[in-house]
Amino acid sequence: MPYYEDRFPLSPLPSEVVTTDRIERLLTASVIGSSGVSGTPSFSIRQKEVEAYKGFYVARSIEIRGEDDDDVTYVLVLVGGMVDARFFERGSRKSPWIEIEGRPPTLAEIQSYWRPVTEPAMQKRVETAFLAVERHITRHHMADATEEHKLQHVSRQELDWNSLGQFCTVLGGSTKETRAFIDDHLMFAAYNPQNYLRTHGLLDNMTLDDCREFTWLSLLMDSDSHFYRSHHICVVDWKTEGDEVEFCINRLLKTERPDTEDRVDLGGDGVMSATDDWLAKASGQLERLALQILLIDSGGDNYVFTLADSRKAKRLVSLGKMIGLVVDVFPSPQAGGKGWFGRIMTMFSR
Repeated sequence: MPYYEDRFPLSPLPSEVVTTDRIERLLTASVIGSSGVSGTPSFSIRQKEVEAYKGFYVARSIEIRGEDDDDVTYVLVLVGGMVDARFFERGSRKSPWIEIEGRPPTLAEIQSYWRPVTEPAMQKRVETAFLAVERHITRHHMADATEEHKLQHVSRQELDWNSLGQFCTVLGGSTKETRAFIDDHLMFAAYNPQNYLRTHGLLDNMTLDDCREFTWLSLLMDSDSHFYRSHHICVVDWKTEGDEVEFCINRLLKTERPDTEDRVDLGGDGVMSATDDWLAKASGQLERLALQILLIDSGGDNYVFTLADSRKAKRLVSLGKMIGLVVDVFPSPQAGGKGWFGRIMTMFSR
């Protein structure tokens, strides 16, 4: 990023698009950079200023790699109440901080590396790149939209409400706590997600993406859900250590069979492997207890699973179909002797 002595911009950007207010807003985002996704340029954000760094002032800024010229990076700096627009070419030379040994660079050397954006054509490219980054940050990392705007992005799914309630009751047991959670949270969120979010004060910290993605499934399968906290489901990554899967299985086992002294032993302390390899090993040990592993499709690359006897498993699979939720016994008969990749492809092909 550029460095300053007198805190005055070298090349104030004459733009109605890239303004100090819009940059100020992005500097409050819950992200400080991105390597570039979905057509968005790579960017990095400096959220805090440095009053004195080796004799220079370092201002808050956004650094954006140009879309058209891979070797050009733009820097938009808030200094002197204006936007100072600079650029540098990564491949042409090293930063003066690296290039010069034994002393800090002079202001002239700094300005010759971080050069002013003065050409109208480049100023337009700066605006285009800025707008792309602004769209990305607004969608993924900002929670400052109005409540009304956020609610426009929350959608309601049509469901078989009776089957949803039955599925959750079978999964979590007909306890007072489970029934209260189903009635007060899960069914409320499924039937009227907008009112649920408003009533529980959840909108303030939600981005537009959070609003688009919110469904009752979050209350069913997230790691802070009632079903997770009460040890009726477990959530693990697609690849993990055997002792983590062993801990999860035994926690579910104690919930499903409170009086049992049996435990699953995967012998995988510190060994990292595909989660379904660990689950396949566990399923062999669970057979003697007449229990099966059920996978609940989360739509992601993690594993959400529970334990059930054959009667409960059939009930959950059937009710899952009625609410559009894929629930499978693991390993499925179709997977047979396939390796972990084959079993995963079998599940996703359904």
